[in-house]
Amino acid sequence: MRWLVQIRAETVAERMPLILGGDSAGGYLALDLARQINREAAGTVAMTCLIYPLLHLDDGVWKTERASSRPIGRAVVRVISSRLVQVPPNLLDADAGSDPPCVLAYGGLADPVRPDCHAYEAALGAAGVPVWAEEFKTLPHGSANMTPMLAPARTAINRTANLLRDALERA
Repeated sequence: MRWLVQIRAETVAERMPLILGGDSAGGYLALDLARQINREAAGTVAMTCLIYPLLHLDDGVWKTERASSRPIGRAVVRVISSRLVQVPPNLLDADAGSDPPCVLAYGGLADPVRPDCHAYEAALGAAGVPVWAEEFKTLPHGSANMTPMLAPARTAINRTANLLRDALERA
């Protein structure tokens, strides 16, 4: 990423906004990296596009906050955590006020990260950071990978792309 930022000034891409995005754990990586890069050079990452992002691996939160609706998510988080040398920070603990504007898409009750997405959306809004968010109530976590099989998943991806286009037009 640092290499891309370095050579970007030498290319036509310099005039284009740099957007980082990802789904699930990729959403975590995109947001964490956007924060790091923007700390080094403010405004470099113009926007994030997070699709049902996993924003923390904090078992204390997973086992208490809406635990009855998130048992599979908690089990997955425990497996992920057991394979890491060090558990990464809870991205919800940081001040969202310096985050770039965000397109945020997530699933409904079958999405274990839904409560965290609500919390992140609220934190961005409270900090005055533009956020374009949509909850796809009938879709589970991972639905972006189901687009060949599920029309509602294709609709959600198309709607998320439209949100991103709208966000870019307003930015």
